[in-house]
Amino acid sequence: SGLLRNTIILSKHETILLRQELELIEKYLSLEKIRYEERLQYEFNIPKSLYDFPVPPLIIQTLIENGIKHGISKLKNGGKITLSASLNKSTLHLLIMNSGQYEPIEQGEGIGIPNSKTRLNLMYGEKGSLRISQQSDRDVQVELRIPKELKS
Repeated sequence: SGLLRNTIILSKHETILLRQELELIEKYLSLEKIRYEERLQYEFNIPKSLYDFPVPPLIIQTLIENGIKHGISKLKNGGKITLSASLNKSTLHLLIMNSGQYEPIEQGEGIGIPNSKTRLNLMYGEKGSLRISQQSDRDVQVELRIPKELKS
């Protein structure tokens, strides 16, 4: 219930702090860990100095959820999600790695990815971006760039 309550509250804001998004992701992953047990591993590599960076609510959580749904859940032995962050000038650079295969849908990529790309474009213009790529035969990488300043 705490996860649902926080999701509703945070989704009403244009941006939230990265720390708030991470807290939401931790709650989500703890529930998924019950479901997948040892088949789901995760790791965060995020400097505390970035915790106050503003991000669109639920954008990272959606990508984590996609990694589990379309990647890890399809693997007999499960897999791992790694979330890393760095700052390049005033742009947050996030990398989400998940075990699995990237299989774009023929007529688009479903709902979550296009919605996230549209949100980034509306909020940040060309300075915000989301890219997905197959990094090895076992790993998918999502690269997310979020500038500190909103589009004027």
